[in-house]
Amino acid sequence: MRKALLYMAAISTLTCCAEDPPTGGVRDRQQPVLIEDLPRLGGDYPPSLIDGLSKQLIDEVNCIQPGVLAPFVSAQAPGKLYTTSRIPLLLRPEVIDAAEAVAALQNDWMTITSGYRDVGMQYYDWLWGQRLGFMAARPGSSRHQAGQAIDVRYHDHWRPHLLAYGWLWPFGDDDKPHFEWRENNEPDLMVESVRAFQRLWNRNHPDDPIPEDGNWGAATEARMARTHAEGFPLGGCDLDGDGYASTRIGGPDCDDDDPTVHPGAIEICGDGIDQNCSGADLPCSEEDLWADLIDHDILDPSPDTHAPLPDTDDLDHSAEPFDNPARADGSAKPIWAPAPPDASVGDGACACAILSRSRATPLGIILWLSLSCGAFAWRRQRT
Repeated sequence: MRKALLYMAAISTLTCCAEDPPTGGVRDRQQPVLIEDLPRLGGDYPPSLIDGLSKQLIDEVNCIQPGVLAPFVSAQAPGKLYTTSRIPLLLRPEVIDAAEAVAALQNDWMTITSGYRDVGMQYYDWLWGQRLGFMAARPGSSRHQAGQAIDVRYHDHWRPHLLAYGWLWPFGDDDKPHFEWRENNEPDLMVESVRAFQRLWNRNHPDDPIPEDGNWGAATEARMARTHAEGFPLGGCDLDGDGYASTRIGGPDCDDDDPTVHPGAIEICGDGIDQNCSGADLPCSEEDLWADLIDHDILDPSPDTHAPLPDTDDLDHSAEPFDNPARADGSAKPIWAPAPPDASVGDGACACAILSRSRATPLGIILWLSLSCGAFAWRRQRT
């Protein structure tokens, strides 16, 4: 009972006295440009897309199919891929191996202009193609989305070497830089890339859901057109919607099925749950609970404002009411009596400063907070 009262006191005080959350977090980003408007701005993939929606889509693909996409190091070194383009440095692992093997045989690096494209990047290319009349695959049908294609600079030089190793040149002179490696088609990332967008959309728009079937249809295209280039408030692989990505893609959320568990959450000691993802639950004792109140600025730790914390061995854990100061053996419990209010506290302090100078019981804390916060709210309404 005592622990429950302490928890209630801590939660009530933090709720009453918390400041407004800082701006600029996951849920507060400004997202001014729609995907369908990007081609009007001109140029290659804009940073807002690559750093925003594209990253979220890649995170979601990795959440659906962990390990299917792998990073490569862009380097001007023999046997390496190199790029100066602003693109994700990702391909399927077998595709990276096949491209770097060709480069190694020539003791050279291979410069590429495109590798893996998420469905947002592919939609951007497709809009550009429609506007300018060049060849671009419809989203959901590009081998770039599958992580199996590269666009190669100096393609005339590399073509015979790539073809000799087993690469395909499927479009010939219609798309000279484009080469594909099809050693492994499972799972099909052309489908999973679309499904990643559908999942992100539904997570952020539960009132306007679309099927998560991986098919690029009219409903999915209409939502993509209305999506901001900088992404969604809730990002990729944030399955519980708490603003933190799962550890399965390298994120910090240690339990992505529980929105109350994430870095920065209030840790409750002794409940067997690691709320703040520190690596372990906080061991619990009666003294720890009072220390928690001090740590969260609920109680003032100054020695002249509190009676000493009771020794653990001297605590009463019987089922008798908390307000009864008498033990069964006749000895007395430590008593935490409320101190007089501090007249220097301003109207907007929400009783926090008063509470920090008091010697209050947990039950007294709850009653004091209820009255103080209620009075403060009534005063604000009147003014």
